[in-house]
Amino acid sequence: MNFINQPSERAFVIFGLLVILLSACGSAPTQDGSIGSVNPNARIVDVPDAARSEYQNVLIAINNKNWSSAQTLLESMQSKYPKLMSVNTMLGWTYWQAGKTKQAETELLSVTEAKGVYKSDAYNYLAIIYREQGEFVKAEKLYQQAIKIWPGDPVLHKNLGILYELYLGRLSDALSSYKQAQAITDKDKTLNGWVKDLERRT
Repeated sequence: MNFINQPSERAFVIFGLLVILLSACGSAPTQDGSIGSVNPNARIVDVPDAARSEYQNVLIAINNKNWSSAQTLLESMQSKYPKLMSVNTMLGWTYWQAGKTKQAETELLSVTEAKGVYKSDAYNYLAIIYREQGEFVKAEKLYQQAIKIWPGDPVLHKNLGILYELYLGRLSDALSSYKQAQAITDKDKTLNGWVKDLERRT
C-alpha cells in the first residue's frame, strides 16, 4: 500500500502546456490520480518547443532510472524555465528516488508553497516523504490541504487512508478516506478490497 505514482508519458505532455501563474483553489475531478490532478484555474501558456524536447530526454533518463542524468537535465531546465513548476516537482521526485531526501523536500516545498498550484503531485510526494520520516502530523496536514484544492483526486484520499490505517491506527478515519476515493473511482479492485476489509474490522 505505497502509492508513489511515477510520472508517465502523459504527465510530460501535460507539462508542456501548463505553468503555475495564478493563485487558485479549484478542483478537477479525475479518474486518473497517477499523474496528479490539474488545477483548472492554472493559466495555460505556450511553452517553447525546446522545453518539450528537453523534457523528452528527461523521460528517457527516468525510464532508465538514470537519476543523475535526469537531475542534470531538470536542473538545466529549471534555470531556463523558472515558471514551469512541474520541473521542480519532477526534480524533487528524482532527488527522492536517488535518496536525496533533503533536496527532494526543498524542491517539493517550493511548489506547495507557491501562490499558484498546478498539480497535486508535489503534495502527494512530499506527504509520502514526511510519512516515511515519521512526521505523520505534517503528512496529514499536507494531504488535507491538497484535498481542499483537489477533492476529486482519488490518490490523495487513498494515501491519506494509508496514513491513517497503517501508520496512525485510525481505522475509522482510514475507512472514510478510502470510501471517498472509492466514490471517485469505483473500479479500483484493490481499493474495494481495502474497504471491505476495514468494514469487517471496524
